[in-house]
Amino acid sequence: MQKLIIIPYSGDELNAEDLLATNKISRPSAVRLLKKYSEQLSRCCLPAAAVTELSVGITDDGITLEGKRFGNETVAGLIKGCDSVWLYHVTSGTELENAECFDSASMRDMFAFAAMLKMKEELNEYFRRDIGLSSPENLLAQAGRELTEEDNMLLSDLGKEAMDRLGITVDSRGLLRPWNTLWGVLYEKKA
Repeated sequence: MQKLIIIPYSGDELNAEDLLATNKISRPSAVRLLKKYSEQLSRCCLPAAAVTELSVGITDDGITLEGKRFGNETVAGLIKGCDSVWLYHVTSGTELENAECFDSASMRDMFAFAAMLKMKEELNEYFRRDIGLSSPENLLAQAGRELTEEDNMLLSDLGKEAMDRLGITVDSRGLLRPWNTLWGVLYEKKA
């Protein structure tokens, strides 16, 4: 049975440093915009993350995730020896993407990107503190081109509950909504 952990955002409200991290704005503009939108942000800036623990198995055919065939020899070589991998999703939140209180869509998207980056920091801390990953690697970054359509469909199926809980959907072009959503598969890199 998959273990799903929802991680709501528990940090402070967005600050100037968070907006500067997007590399889209200057400090004076960040301060001015935060002052202008502070009330709206407190109502619509609700980023969140979800972590789904997936069991890894070894069969004569290779690697399985939750008992289903996954990956190829390259993928097997990367995660062989791991009992579990962690599928994660991070989103800025549908409330922020759908907010109509901003002067432009690009301004709303900048706040959404800043919120997603801040939530990703909280997720990274969760992986360090609660899961104990000391050298985490993202399987998608290491072997993304090696994954077949069937592999990606399996990951999508295994992440469906997390996506549903976070309000993440896939649009007609196959892109995740909200736009500012990240996902990946973490494993502990062997020494």
